[in-house]
Amino acid sequence: LQLTRYRWVLFTSRNAVEVFADHGALPLPDGVRAAAAGPATARALAAAGVAAALIADPPGADALATLLLSQDEQIGSAVILWPRSTLASTALASRLRDAGAIVDDPPAYQTRPGGSRGTSPDPAASLAAVALHKRILEGGIDAACFMSPSAALGLAALMGATDLSCLAGRTLVASIGPSTTRALSALGASPDVESKDRTATGLAQAVMTSLA
Repeated sequence: LQLTRYRWVLFTSRNAVEVFADHGALPLPDGVRAAAAGPATARALAAAGVAAALIADPPGADALATLLLSQDEQIGSAVILWPRSTLASTALASRLRDAGAIVDDPPAYQTRPGGSRGTSPDPAASLAAVALHKRILEGGIDAACFMSPSAALGLAALMGATDLSCLAGRTLVASIGPSTTRALSALGASPDVESKDRTATGLAQAVMTSLA
């Protein structure tokens, strides 16, 4: 992969940063700028020796696309690399391509239930998921918090279910942001609360307020 051909590399998760670091691709070559989908991803980049030139605030891929379109006056001629999850929405790439950019968006890692970055599911985690499903049905869970669309998809897969309708009406469903909310709604578990600032702290505060 010739990184020097890119003007931007977009990092929309800490996993993407870890993949690049694991392959010795960080720091980036001179002239190649990094853009982060939020402060947490920017901190991961900083720990790997890379200062993000752009940081989306509020966090998220949609916000990152908006930021790039507003800040890069030459976006129409930009060549951009976006190392993404296999589960990521392609809306970010589509928006930039619509503006004339060339976007390479290879899947860089996989998110799988019970494992990390492509590892096989843990049998112990699968057994725990069965117990969790039973507890949900019994009304024994006060709140279920989701930090990403892949977390919603992963929980359904881990429980051997096609959706998360078991959560509806039985527990408080909490989402970290719009993309996670859309994923939960599509799985039959429309969130009761959503973090206003799309951060873990904001999510925790929203849950505590709702349960108070």
